[in-house]
Amino acid sequence: MRLAFITIGQSPRNDVLNEILPKLQVYDVMVVERGVLDDVDEKTIEMVIPESKEDTLITRLRSGASVKLSRKKILPRLIRLVEELEKKADIVVLLCTDEFPELRSSRLIKPFELMAREVIRRKPKSLGVVIPLPEQERKARDKWGKVAKNIEIVPFPPYSSLDIMTKDRLEKLGRTQLVVMDCIGYSFRHKKILIEIAETSIILPREILARELERIISTGNREHKSDLSIICPF
Repeated sequence: MRLAFITIGQSPRNDVLNEILPKLQVYDVMVVERGVLDDVDEKTIEMVIPESKEDTLITRLRSGASVKLSRKKILPRLIRLVEELEKKADIVVLLCTDEFPELRSSRLIKPFELMAREVIRRKPKSLGVVIPLPEQERKARDKWGKVAKNIEIVPFPPYSSLDIMTKDRLEKLGRTQLVVMDCIGYSFRHKKILIEIAETSIILPREILARELERIISTGNREHKSDLSIICPF
């Protein structure tokens, strides 16, 4: 089976795939990676600077540095990538947890849809959400407010040192029934530390992606409903 991974930054995303692909190593898969900013120079990257807080995304460059991007400005490039790769791959995986309802493909897997379904399934009375940037808080509240009533949001940059993942910043998440780590940049190490601090159930996008890919590959069932229409469960 051919898998295509798309990052909104630059490929390769070894930090992500090194945690996903080992779970698929028993299967016969071919992998290709593409990034919205592949082969883009620094001047062009400067042209996709966010226009507002609501327009802000964060990603990782090939150098390992993180960069803030305008969702609006990268969207046309992202749409073209999906259209290109759905012709070459059995499954196209978006390595970003933004909703992106504009991306429509029966072959496309979006982490947000998987995470939202899991939240709806568990029906938590309170939901904790870890986001990369403080300026994304309003958007995150609107986004996750579709699937949960009481939300506690904590900003924590995924591409910073784990040393600053301190208890005083994250311990209030322990008062929630379920926590969503809302960025593909969060690793299994981030999850382990958060569990030690908050002692609550956690949804990690890399983990839920790996589980969905394994399900599809092992069953041969490529059916995947994209563009989830979320019905508020309360």
